[in-house]
Amino acid sequence: MSTLHRRALLSALLAAGVTPAWAQAPEFAVGQVWSVRNLSGGLATIGRIEPYARGTAIHISLTADTPLQLQGQLGPTMQISHLPVASEAFARSVETLQQTGGTPDPHFEDGYAQWRAAQGGVWTVDIAEIYASVTSLTPAAPSK
Repeated sequence: MSTLHRRALLSALLAAGVTPAWAQAPEFAVGQVWSVRNLSGGLATIGRIEPYARGTAIHISLTADTPLQLQGQLGPTMQISHLPVASEAFARSVETLQQTGGTPDPHFEDGYAQWRAAQGGVWTVDIAEIYASVTSLTPAAPSK
């Protein structure tokens, strides 16, 4: 089936409320480690998957290359212990399953517990955009 025909068929099926298996997101599971699109060194490790008010939340730990302006104080790699991401945003954000049986950051459960206690929200934008937002809020060390 050509790409054009596949797109037309997908549009018709989606309009009818049917999603064919070849158009569905991959099945995600706790312990999977995924490479992240548009994020240098980005790896997302799934720590929990659970329903939330608008769908499914995928809770991850994220590792990525530290932005250059922050490497002096944070080192070459940055870790975010816990991020709750909507499954749709997660599916858009990941590229390749790197491994199964991965373990989230040691502080993942603490972050998750704080999120639950605060009745926190879920990110609905791509993971690279989340990372850019978080790193933009991290002050660079003063220059000497």
